[in-house]
Amino acid sequence: MRRISSRIPIQGRGYSLATMVCGPLACNTFALICDETKESIIIDPSTYTTTEFDRLGEYLQDTEVKKILLTHGHVDHIAGVKDCIQTWPNATLSLHPLDMKNYIDAPIYGPKFGLTIPYDLPQPTNPLQDGQMIRVGKNIEFLVVHTPGHAPGHVSFVDSRPQKTPASSSNTDNRGGSVIIGGDLLFRGSVGRTDFPNSSIEDLYASLRRLYENFDDESIVLSGHTTPTFLKTEKKTNPFVVMSLQRPDDWYKDAVERNGWIA
Repeated sequence: MRRISSRIPIQGRGYSLATMVCGPLACNTFALICDETKESIIIDPSTYTTTEFDRLGEYLQDTEVKKILLTHGHVDHIAGVKDCIQTWPNATLSLHPLDMKNYIDAPIYGPKFGLTIPYDLPQPTNPLQDGQMIRVGKNIEFLVVHTPGHAPGHVSFVDSRPQKTPASSSNTDNRGGSVIIGGDLLFRGSVGRTDFPNSSIEDLYASLRRLYENFDDESIVLSGHTTPTFLKTEKKTNPFVVMSLQRPDDWYKDAVERNGWIA
């Protein structure tokens, strides 16, 4: 797997982060390993072929996989869930309850997207909720942020801790930017589609606004598809972001209240 940290500046957080593009829809699987304890997590296991899953297994072979986290339940993001649970049966499987229907229906809709998904998918064991903190090992720590629109139970995982300087330095350097593993909310130059039956363009605009209300523009966005980007880049070039930020403050406050978001 390709290590994100070798080309995007997220070193100094105490974990390594790798990604692999999987399946016919080119979905990104993320794997994170705590540098100290070698405990690990998988986010959106989209591995579809045996070769793809073997590469993931090779990367994680000397670690203890503790958690499998899903940004949402769409077929391309959960294609490798069964293989993961069979390989790491002690790992918990986490999904927001509002996306259970998408998860359950994935085997039905899979063929429409060129994906054959088993009907006996493992049931999620740990429901995700807005404001929850996910911790694994000594160094992996992500905030769960509910970001609906593309899917009703869509979440983003955000590491907002200060980024440390290299080990040779005794100082810490808060460079402002968070690490946002954002699923299909925000892409480089685009956003997740909202033409599914339970999608909402209004919620998607509000979720985009939520990122900019709560996280620094220097934040890195690791999307479910396409290459990494930054909030500051999309603020300048992404028409969907521009539209969301131009909407009235009262509209956003109503969305916060409607979704019950934690500040």
